[in-house]
Amino acid sequence: MAHRTKGRGNGTHTHAHAEPVHGNESREMTTSDRQDSGEMTRFTDHPVRRLREEVGAIFDRFFDAMPSPWDLGFSPDRFWAVDVHEDDQQISVRLEAPGFEAKDFDVQVRGNMLTIRAEHEQRSDEQKEGVRAWQERHARFQRTIPLSGAVQADKVEATYRNGVLELHLPRTEEAQRKQITVKG
Repeated sequence: MAHRTKGRGNGTHTHAHAEPVHGNESREMTTSDRQDSGEMTRFTDHPVRRLREEVGAIFDRFFDAMPSPWDLGFSPDRFWAVDVHEDDQQISVRLEAPGFEAKDFDVQVRGNMLTIRAEHEQRSDEQKEGVRAWQERHARFQRTIPLSGAVQADKVEATYRNGVLELHLPRTEEAQRKQITVKG
């Protein structure tokens, strides 16, 4: 026998349970039984849907326990090494960025932030023996590095060779370390 209960929303929810057929035997109401009795079949009662939800829950529990590569800090930028070396006179930055040309870089210093951007597009189009082949490659890179002190932006030197960008940022006179004599 089926009965209706008032749900949380504006509608009603149908629940089915076993009903006697012959003596002590019982069976579940089938879709046709529900339709014949005028009840609407709930899609969530379908066994294939329940199986799909159970398998999905198993996968969710398994994969939710494992961190994603992005949780571990493995963004695409992460794979290119950046080395920052500082001394009293300057800050040196060495950045691996293969696949670019020197003209592709946009390097800017604003306050104590160094921003390095690069963008490269490459297209090739060949036709051999009646077959046309073309390739397109688009690479984009951006990295922002906080600097430990002010630098002389107009005196920054940048070179790009063999996939490595090197920057030498001279410190401002105010940002340079000065030895202070302690009197006793």
